[in-house]
Amino acid sequence: MICTECQRNVIGSEKCPLCNAETKAAVVSRETQATRRGRPGTALARLIPAWAKANKGKCSCKDYQAKMDRWGTDGCRQHYDEIVSHLMKQETHLISPLRKIPDRFKLMLAKGLVTWAINKSVED
Repeated sequence: MICTECQRNVIGSEKCPLCNAETKAAVVSRETQATRRGRPGTALARLIPAWAKANKGKCSCKDYQAKMDRWGTDGCRQHYDEIVSHLMKQETHLISPLRKIPDRFKLMLAKGLVTWAINKSVED
């Protein structure tokens, strides 16, 4: 069932537990289902503050964000290592003081950000 107001998946109920709106049965494509499961790319992008980016216009962040959103939560779990690796390769786009942080700490941070974004997208 799909909530008619907030478009969330509602299991076994005629009313949405979040907004109390009516629900309806819906047939949705796989891509739409992945999108409704959350937007982990958008969640990840929101975690990275604008002040941390040095070359804002020269990176492919928006493209990768859209790719992660298309994958959805489940797809991002499957591509977890690839996403972390992509973040690590983007260090040239960070401001100078952040580039000086040792790689092992940047890797820990990247893994934490990706994990948090995936988990957050499940809640959304």
